[in-house]
Amino acid sequence: MKRHLPLILLTLLALLVSSCEVFPYASQSEAGPTEVVNEPSATNEPTSPPPTATLIPSATPTSTAAPEETVETAPDIIESPTYTLQEGSPVTLPNFNHPEAGCSWLGVAGQVFDEKEQEVLGLTVLVGDAENPEADPLEGITGEALAYGLGGFEIQVADETHESSDRFWIQVLDPQGAVLTARHSFETSADCENNLVLINFVPLEKNTAKNAPTPTPTTPAYP
Repeated sequence: MKRHLPLILLTLLALLVSSCEVFPYASQSEAGPTEVVNEPSATNEPTSPPPTATLIPSATPTSTAAPEETVETAPDIIESPTYTLQEGSPVTLPNFNHPEAGCSWLGVAGQVFDEKEQEVLGLTVLVGDAENPEADPLEGITGEALAYGLGGFEIQVADETHESSDRFWIQVLDPQGAVLTARHSFETSADCENNLVLINFVPLEKNTAKNAPTPTPTTPAYP
């Protein structure tokens, strides 16, 4: 028995050596290979917040109360005028009252009649110039220019004839300054034979004086 013991030990040793070569991966895990991916680690870097849309307030108009204005009744706007233009007025004529002036005279004349077709005396007649609104109106008084009738008035508006439209206006007031008519515009002519604008006024409600006579030249008195 002792004689065979070395042989048995050699046989066991050979078996141990051969088992290591036959099963080289016996000690490794049977799971497949794991691929290691080196991913960059997330670095917590400070990031600026996304821009926010800032609304620009629109300029909202504030309600500003307009200053109160004193409303004055214009002289050419009256609630109940007493007189209006006579039918056929205005009309242009040669200046028979100043024939020697020729083209160096331009004016307006006429009369004011009442309900009985009688001339009204002592009324103020104004003539204004729309191109010179700051200038005082020219003034005439009914009954002071007898060449145009008993209640005649006359106002020279320029020292030469010229054509105009809606430049001059005429208006009648009573002796106390109360407005009796609206402002009526009239045209002028550059023709020396039409340098007189004749305008008559009659009552507004009872236009009975519409056929009032047209003034005629008066005969100069003998010396």
